Formats: sequence, C-alpha cells, structure tokens
Amino acid sequence: MKRRDFIRIIALSLASIPFRSYARDRKCVVLDDGGCSRKSIANLEKLVDVPVTVAVLPGSGYQRQTLNILRQYKNADVLLHQPMEPINMKERGLSIGQFGIYNSYSKKQAIETLERSIDALDYPIVGMNNHMGSLVTQNMGLMSTIAEYCAEHSLILLDSRTISTSVMYDAGIKAGAKAYRNSCFIDDHLSRLYSFSGVAIGHIQNTDTVNRYHSFAKRHDISRISQLT
Repeated sequence: MKRRDFIRIIALSLASIPFRSYARDRKCVVLDDGGCSRKSIANLEKLVDVPVTVAVLPGSGYQRQTLNILRQYKNADVLLHQPMEPINMKERGLSIGQFGIYNSYSKKQAIETLERSIDALDYPIVGMNNHMGSLVTQNMGLMSTIAEYCAEHSLILLDSRTISTSVMYDAGIKAGAKAYRNSCFIDDHLSRLYSFSGVAIGHIQNTDTVNRYHSFAKRHDISRISQLT
C-alpha cells in the first residue's frame, strides 16, 4: 500500500463528521511552519498537554523531528502546509521550493505536486492549508482543482487568507470540501486569542505566540481543527 493510500484511508474516517464552513461553535488555532527550525521543535515540545493543530512544511529541515513528536501527542492534528506561489515572488527574493505549486501549473501538475507533498510528510494528515500563495490562491481554476481533491479524499481545506482576494475558501465550499478560512493572524496581536471566532493562525517558531497559546489553551476551550463543527 502506498503511503498516500494509507493517508486517504485515515482521512476517510472523518467523512461522516458534520461540519460548517464557518467554525462557529468551537475555536482552533493553527500553528503554521511546522518543521522550519530548531526553535519550532523546542516550542512544539511545550504543547504536549494541550490540543494542537500544526501545519507542517513538506521537505522542511525539521519535518521528521516535528512529526515524531506529534506522533507521541494524544491531542494533535497535522495539516499539510502546502507552499504556493506568492505575488512578485522573484522580486521579493522568495522561494517555494520543490514542493511548491506555481500559478503557471496545469491542473495535472498541481495535483501531482500536492500528492508529492503528502507523500513527503508520510503522516496521516487531516487536511491542508496554504503557505504563502497570495498569487495562486486567486486562481479559481487551480483552487477548484485542489478543493475537489480535498473533497474527494475527505481532507479539510483551510484558506490561510494570505491575501483578502483569495478564492480558496469559495472553491472549497463549491466542491463540497470541509472548508474553513483564517479569521486572523495572531502573532503580532496576541490579544486576538480572546476575541477571534472559528480558526486563527499563528506560527510555531514564534515563542511568544506558543507561550501565550499554551496558557490560553490550559484555561479555555480550544479544539483541534478536526473537532470543529
């Protein structure tokens, strides 16, 4: 059995769970950039006793260590943090690496890249969100293709909303996927932990974010993304 097929079998077990596109009943913080640095590992180890959802970059330097830690946690979800092309990538000196989805890709290329990313993680993910992607997430053709894939394989689709004109969430709803969208980024506004609704995003390498999240999660009702209704 291929690793990808195993992941799909695990994901199908979530298919019967009712959901809403807006997560009104519960709150979830997704911690992006899993596997990106030593600091991300140290921060992750602080979260053993709280619910955690981590979006892991495929092929990242500390991916394996990150996933080995998460395998030991009893209350953890993993998302694929799929790199996607941002606006003016070259001009800004950015790179999305070998697992990136480019705006010029055909539907076939996009799915092949997505599946390579899933295989690279070799972990039973519950869904995916975008890393960067301010250009690609405005491309309805590619977003529809990715959303349909997520719907077919019972994967949650989280629109990180790296740009306000992203169509990922809309494509997810149209495809019948379990779709959510980021309500806010919390790293520079940690007080938002107390006021956001649905899904918010922070970054695992940000120690202040992780410390505040841990304290918040110990005292308040917080969910993994697969538990949202």
